[in-house]
Amino acid sequence: MIILKRTIGNLINMRSYLLISLFLIIPEFSYGINYNKLTTTDTVFTFSKDGFTDFVVIDCDTLSARDIFWKTVDWINKTYKNPNEVLLTQVEGDYLIFMGVGPNMVHVPGLGEKIYFDIRYRITVYFKNGRYKFEVNSLEIGNQGNWSDMLSNFFYYKKNGEIRNTYKDYEVSIPKYFNELNQNLKNYILNSDNSKKNDW
Repeated sequence: MIILKRTIGNLINMRSYLLISLFLIIPEFSYGINYNKLTTTDTVFTFSKDGFTDFVVIDCDTLSARDIFWKTVDWINKTYKNPNEVLLTQVEGDYLIFMGVGPNMVHVPGLGEKIYFDIRYRITVYFKNGRYKFEVNSLEIGNQGNWSDMLSNFFYYKKNGEIRNTYKDYEVSIPKYFNELNQNLKNYILNSDNSKKNDW
């Protein structure tokens, strides 16, 4: 029984290794989109043959850039378990950069079961009076601590525009995650009151 368990464990580890190798090798055959050159005025993220939306711009009524900035800092502090590690840099009222990990965000078909991968991301939020820009700077896919860039070569689609079977979940799960993350931030900015109350 112990030998059987070890054999199964070795097979799972080997399968994960082969999948990670596949992510590293396929870019050599890609013909895809340069992520860094994409621009958009959309207010939602999409994942398609044209690439992954690099940023969205969100209106915030009459709030000042400084107010939006501090509400975003407060949101990070309340959303992430270790905010001091997540928040990488900040310039008051101008921009901030934070990093996070979406556990088991995407999956690919395995031998009779789905194999899940984490996604590590870096986001820059820029601030202006009445709006903010939510920009995804990097996406990395990982398994057991091994990370591979997802956006430098966009190889997920065939030449006819159809997504490859292995990556069908990406079209749904990746934009869903970032749209929900951004919506959560927007709701917090518009609905929270961070003003100090001295009437207690």
